[in-house]
Amino acid sequence: MSNKKIYGLDLRSLGVFRIILGITLIYDLIFNKIIYYNSLYDYTNGIMGKSYLNSEIYRESFLSFLNSDYEMPFVFVIALIIYTLFISGYLYRVSSLLTLFFFAYISHKYFLTMTGADQIITALLVFSVFLPLDKVFSVKNLKTSLKNNVEIRSIAVWGILIQISLIYFYNAINKTGISWLEGNAVKIALADTITSNMSYSKSAFYFSNLFSSITTYTTYAYELFFPLALFFPFKNQKLRCFISFFIILFHVSIQIFMDVGYFHMVYICIAFLMLPSIFWNKLSSRKLSKETLNVQYPTIKRVIIISLIFLVIQRNFFNFCNRLTFSDTAIYQVVYYPFKFLNDLPLSTPFISQYWAFYSPDPPLELGILTIEGETLEGRKINLSEMNPFDGKNHYKTEKSDYLRLLTLRMRHFFNLAKNDSKYSDNEKIIELRKIWSNYQLSRITRQHNLKDYSKIDCILYSCTSSSLIEKDALLFKKINLFNIYDRNSNIRQ
Repeated sequence: MSNKKIYGLDLRSLGVFRIILGITLIYDLIFNKIIYYNSLYDYTNGIMGKSYLNSEIYRESFLSFLNSDYEMPFVFVIALIIYTLFISGYLYRVSSLLTLFFFAYISHKYFLTMTGADQIITALLVFSVFLPLDKVFSVKNLKTSLKNNVEIRSIAVWGILIQISLIYFYNAINKTGISWLEGNAVKIALADTITSNMSYSKSAFYFSNLFSSITTYTTYAYELFFPLALFFPFKNQKLRCFISFFIILFHVSIQIFMDVGYFHMVYICIAFLMLPSIFWNKLSSRKLSKETLNVQYPTIKRVIIISLIFLVIQRNFFNFCNRLTFSDTAIYQVVYYPFKFLNDLPLSTPFISQYWAFYSPDPPLELGILTIEGETLEGRKINLSEMNPFDGKNHYKTEKSDYLRLLTLRMRHFFNLAKNDSKYSDNEKIIELRKIWSNYQLSRITRQHNLKDYSKIDCILYSCTSSSLIEKDALLFKKINLFNIYDRNSNIRQ
């Protein structure tokens, strides 16, 4: 079989990929950013407001020199226009670059709320700049789009396929924890109080241990062998059809059981990108002749694309190796030294976020609930979280926004580290994050309650570990007072 049937991308797939990716960008902008603007970006009261912009954490952002939040409403409006142009395919060379810039600007400036889905979209957009996504299903090529049986081959095609393969592969090999080996990982993930959609996951959780084992090992095998299936040299087009449909099934199923943001939308984009020509030909009413188009780039573009591919490969490789014991040896350090500068760049730098390790090495060790609790002058304890996690309706959720839940997840992770290792208690990032979180929560509470009614307000962790879940098959909570946010006697914010 010739390479053109294996390593090409169908023009129609590229066109649909552009449209769905653009819709995903608009969805994220409206439903994850704009709707929660006051909670996230308001300069005075938002969690990404002045407290964050003046913190040491923000200085890690590649946009830290822009120490202002007032421009964000204008950025959102312009981004909405640019994303719409991207969907239409109009002025694609310009709109694709601007789409990459504005998405990176919005997500990486506030990298504290940056999700894995944001990182994947950034990576896809980088290679999309070099691909002809506007040739079909665009405003200028709408009528004959379905009949364009053209397969594109180029070094940029290699780049985006390698990037997608590494995302899956390294997500797999980083899963080295005992829960993946014993088949308990999915059960633990379904029980997570922050990410699980308990109205559905509870049924799956109590269904059977066999269900957990099958889904755990299937997930691991799927991620591990994805690159092999994508580049398999026999029956590749049929195999790609299967992969595309399995991606959609797999990630939509995850979304049903777990609140993981808009991950499923990102992977639906990837699924349509990889659809081969035989899929589109089935939708056409006539037999279409196949055409292969080899895209040649000027020397400068070719060097840029090759450099990007090299950066992706080495970054993933060394991120993995640096976690292994032999990384401390002198021989390894000599080999690693020429690449150290690139790998020391912060993860907040666009496209550098190549550490793919979702639920690695294990799902969370801490499955507890992070809440804000006030004590009245009469001594009564009152939950002051945005949502009451114990009312039987919210299924342990304490925040409405996906991004605020993400921050809650990170807070819980940091405090779990501090609980198990004292060196994390004085970690500067944890202290900064605690300060940002405290200022946000106190500002939110002040707008809804009278502080004079409370003697103190604390951040409480109702702790439940995954180890106790496996041993006793239940979520058993233990109350832990993490830190004080407000104290009436001292009238200070801790």
